[in-house]
Amino acid sequence: MAAANALDASFADAFNRGDVDALNALYWNSAEVVSFPADLMEARGIAAIREANAKTIASLRGAQLTLVESHNIPVGEAVVGWGRFRL
Repeated sequence: MAAANALDASFADAFNRGDVDALNALYWNSAEVVSFPADLMEARGIAAIREANAKTIASLRGAQLTLVESHNIPVGEAVVGWGRFRL
């Protein structure tokens, strides 16, 4: 759980620095990964997530992300995380 919480903090840090490469490095490198970016309903697969992250960072240059609420729960050998943020 500590690693999942650290991942959340790393996400906010990479976003706030506008570092698309660091942001993308935090995702599972799989066609099965799903993300829910701020400006899209969803992005499925690592290629779609990388594209969405690049567009988001470019369009929101200088925006700051604050994690308002973060939840991580273990599910077998994985962790499911969700929360709310302020942008």
